[in-house]
Amino acid sequence: ALLIGPGVDTYATGEIWYWLNEEWNIPVSLLDTRSLDDADLSRYQSIIMTGRSLPSASVDHLTSFVRQGGNLVLAGDGTVLGQIAGWLPVESIPFNVDSLTASVPYAERSTARGAHEVGGVILSIEADQTHPLWWGEGTSAHAVFRQGSTFLSATASGRSSLVASFSENPRLSGYLSKPRTEQIAGSAAIMVVRKGRGSVVSLGFEPVHRAYWYGTAGLLGNAIMLYPLW
Repeated sequence: ALLIGPGVDTYATGEIWYWLNEEWNIPVSLLDTRSLDDADLSRYQSIIMTGRSLPSASVDHLTSFVRQGGNLVLAGDGTVLGQIAGWLPVESIPFNVDSLTASVPYAERSTARGAHEVGGVILSIEADQTHPLWWGEGTSAHAVFRQGSTFLSATASGRSSLVASFSENPRLSGYLSKPRTEQIAGSAAIMVVRKGRGSVVSLGFEPVHRAYWYGTAGLLGNAIMLYPLW
């Protein structure tokens, strides 16, 4: 199933829906976040979320789904929700844009702040090739498309696995400010966390961006299909 409605990233959700339904011919149920609390989630093996906010009752419902054996896949901004909800054992990496722009004249401050945003950039990641989620991907290096300026610490403990992190020199194409590059270097790109009888998979990028970013589509498929192997 794929979550839609308030709180999700409409574009990212549409990209994933198109890829599953049209490219892979995999029927996917659309679950509206406004009625998620009443939905029978036991019908699904994997649920995909792309947004960064949900009501606390919905978070609890998804937590129960995972603990009872479900697989929750967080893509793009969904990783932010994963950190806030406590599904991922990580912290967001601080980035104080105010301190970086404090000396800039007021009339120029908006432009200066915008220079530190991540509006769309191609980054490199380095992976643990032995993890099942990396099946079929070949070499440990990969190019991913990333939007959004929240990045998570690369930590793993207990029943969690850091599958891939952003490279120390992550920018392959596009613009990144130097402070933002320093924040991204070594941060978490892919994580798998076991909770109860289920799992949470975090993909910190847009795996099928605009339905032409083929390179990471396989990782999305692995995240959905191979969860019994974690």
